[in-house]
Amino acid sequence: MKKQLQRLVEQWNQLATHWKVALAVGIVIMLITPLAMCTRSETADTIPQIEEPEEIEVVEPVEEEPEEVEEEPKEPNYRAPLTYEGMDRPVNKRPYAVLIENSPQARPQSGLDKADIVYEVLAEGSITRFIAIYQSQFPESIGPIRSARKYMLDIAGYYDAVIVHAGGSPGALEQIRRQQLPSLSEIINGAYFKRESFRRAPHNVYSNVELLDKGVEARNYRQTYNLPEIPFALDKEIRGEDVTEVLIPYSSTYQVKYRYSDLTGNYHRFINNMAHTDLVTNQQLQATNVFIVFARHSVMDNEGRLNINLESSGRGYALQQGTVQEVTWRHEGGVVRYYVGGQEIERLPGNTWVQIVPDIVAVSIQQ
Repeated sequence: MKKQLQRLVEQWNQLATHWKVALAVGIVIMLITPLAMCTRSETADTIPQIEEPEEIEVVEPVEEEPEEVEEEPKEPNYRAPLTYEGMDRPVNKRPYAVLIENSPQARPQSGLDKADIVYEVLAEGSITRFIAIYQSQFPESIGPIRSARKYMLDIAGYYDAVIVHAGGSPGALEQIRRQQLPSLSEIINGAYFKRESFRRAPHNVYSNVELLDKGVEARNYRQTYNLPEIPFALDKEIRGEDVTEVLIPYSSTYQVKYRYSDLTGNYHRFINNMAHTDLVTNQQLQATNVFIVFARHSVMDNEGRLNINLESSGRGYALQQGTVQEVTWRHEGGVVRYYVGGQEIERLPGNTWVQIVPDIVAVSIQQ
């Protein structure tokens, strides 16, 4: 009986112990649950809300175009002595002075567009002739070539040039012989010329640089030469009066006109109001510099041959970049030069045409 009572007491104690533990656990759960809920709520309140990011417009960087820097013009390797134009090769050939016809049957001529300098002078019968100076350019054909006069030989001498002609007046031929001038005449040296079939004689004598070079070599003419010093200006301030057109009436049946073009910066040439063109290129002849020289003309013989005084001085005009200036010309340093206020005019780089007219001719200038 006693043992049974002890067993019951032990079981009771065990149950009491279990009950106390369960009660304690229940109390703990009751205490923790609201705390956990509170903590969860507080935590939820304190966690920052992550907002959706705003859309940001992405602006592509604009590539700025680099500023154009104007390069200074490169100085050419070489310059032509008679035009001062830039060249890709040295210009050191002795010039040729070719005497070219200008009668109506000779037009249009070949090769005047490639001459560095062209002089136009009267011959007989109110017909003019050209002395074309070639050094920096040589056309495929030059002509028609005609006879020489004494003052034409003098102009050729300005440039120490080999004279190319087809005969000449008695005075011119005597001067060539007496002064032993370098001369290639078709009358004597026909192998260095050619007679073209598209023109009738005597308007059909032509040549080219290859033939002329052979003639110079065969005649053993010197290759060295002496040129006059010609002043040029790359950036020249033109101070003359504006001019659009100049008319030179050599006679009632032959008139030369120059009309300035802003597009080309040159003077375009006309004969009797018709464009003066080149036979080969069919392009109108142009000039960068134009000088008009008034000189005394006198008749020498019954044939009407002239003497033109280019050894002294006189008045004239200079045409450059659409302007005109009155000038004084003088024969100095072996060549005719042009002055304004005692100072020699600088030429613009490019070709030059010189119009030698009687000092009684009235030139018309249209501004």
